[in-house]
Amino acid sequence: MEERRGDVDTIEQDDEFIGEWELRPLTPRYQESHHSPYVEALNDCLKNTNIHNIALSGGYGVGKSSILSRFADEHEGDVVQVSLLTLTLVDKSQIDDSVPKQSTTKTNLIQQEIVKQLLYSAEPKDMPQSRFRRIGKPSRLREAIIAAYCGVVFLGIMFITGWFGKIGSAVSSTFKIDWNPVANMMVLLLVGVVSALVLIELSRGRVHLRQLSAGPATVTLDEESVSFFDQYLDEIVYFFERSRRTLVIFEDLDRFDDFHIFETLRALNLLLNSPRKRLRKPIRFIYALKDSVFDEASLPKAKPSGAKEGTEAKNIPEAEGTEKAESIRANRTKFFDIVIPVVPFISHTTAGSLILKLLERSESRVSPWIADVAGRYVTDMRLLKNVCNEFIVFHDRLNAGDGVDVKYEADQIFAMMLYKNTRIRQFELMKTGESDMDGLYVDYRRLVSRNISVLQQENRELVQQQTDLTLTSKRSEKHGAALRTFVETAMKSLNAAGKSYSMKFLNKSLSPADLGKQSFWASIAASGVQDFLTVT
Repeated sequence: MEERRGDVDTIEQDDEFIGEWELRPLTPRYQESHHSPYVEALNDCLKNTNIHNIALSGGYGVGKSSILSRFADEHEGDVVQVSLLTLTLVDKSQIDDSVPKQSTTKTNLIQQEIVKQLLYSAEPKDMPQSRFRRIGKPSRLREAIIAAYCGVVFLGIMFITGWFGKIGSAVSSTFKIDWNPVANMMVLLLVGVVSALVLIELSRGRVHLRQLSAGPATVTLDEESVSFFDQYLDEIVYFFERSRRTLVIFEDLDRFDDFHIFETLRALNLLLNSPRKRLRKPIRFIYALKDSVFDEASLPKAKPSGAKEGTEAKNIPEAEGTEKAESIRANRTKFFDIVIPVVPFISHTTAGSLILKLLERSESRVSPWIADVAGRYVTDMRLLKNVCNEFIVFHDRLNAGDGVDVKYEADQIFAMMLYKNTRIRQFELMKTGESDMDGLYVDYRRLVSRNISVLQQENRELVQQQTDLTLTSKRSEKHGAALRTFVETAMKSLNAAGKSYSMKFLNKSLSPADLGKQSFWASIAASGVQDFLTVT
């Protein structure tokens, strides 16, 4: 644990700060002390020609993007990065019937995005035979060469058709000058070059308008094709041959919980590295994914027997569940030639220390206890940085100026920012009083009101009981005095006045003072008619 805390202490020196508030950017930050071993491990994998599929596994926010970013920088020119962060799966009910059903499956939608990002990552000039024509930046040098070539061709045509001499004679007779053939040749060449440049400019304008109206080429799936990888295999192979890329980094594949995409990618990699396709160093796929990508939640679905394409899949039968789950978990090591786990250096026990570290340079500080409470539930580096950034800004602006009537405590503002970042939608609803927090506050007030009512009722009952006890005590004293008077009167009638006497009731001895107590009269009230008060 101390080693992990040491990693937390290195955060400040690896960070840069923005503006007067010294906010921390949320972009992936490469930390040499923590990330370099993983980059070295990836580089070592490249030395083994048998390793083609590499998995960099770890939970969200452990630093996989930072590691792969540095790795891509070290291999610039060899790497193409495919990110599926912006891909949104479309509801099948919203897709037109003209779209092939097989193209609407989750696996094919992911394949479509992969193919699109691969093909569109290359410059149009680098893939002249590709079916995907896109608007590219015009090359002035290339246009000048074409224009010069056209000028030479134009001049050759003039020579072949005899117009070269006719134009020279016409100029000489018209202007009464001796026309030099060399000058005649230069003028005709210039006319051809200028005409070609004008045609190129006009042609570029017309192509531009057509592309605006028709749009660029799109990646679609034909009815007879099973998957996008199958239909565009020749384009994919052509891309790797022309671009000379040998490393493909896939990010955010795991957020779709699609088991089959890894099967198809491994099959594609195997095909690209086949002896007939590759004459150079192998193509490697590197995946950034979470550890649970092959858990039960990602188990493939089984379609009913005889079901048509597009039929919803059913859950795996219970009888096959255990065996199938074990098979899927084993596939985690079958799909990848090597799995490199990324150990998180932030946990629920160190996140509190990280929060305090992130706020060290700020004038706004929070109590250690609230940092520890927050750290138990939020352990993502980017999220913690953003919480601290917003806390610094809100704390500064809410308490800015001399005319501020209310001073907000730092712990209160930090708790509000933590709620804002973990429950964004609910935080926005707080403006209209419709958030869960408002509902909780209403329930709290209702509970307080109910408890107050209960306590008030109990207090009234206690006051009433106290009143009743007071009245009962007075009545007991009154009846006790009357009873003592009666006993003394009876003693006088028996010529025993002034003598001491004793009393018993229910075999319990009583003194004259006991006759005025509430307990005595309570026992009298509870006794039967056969019970007597004995005076001796």
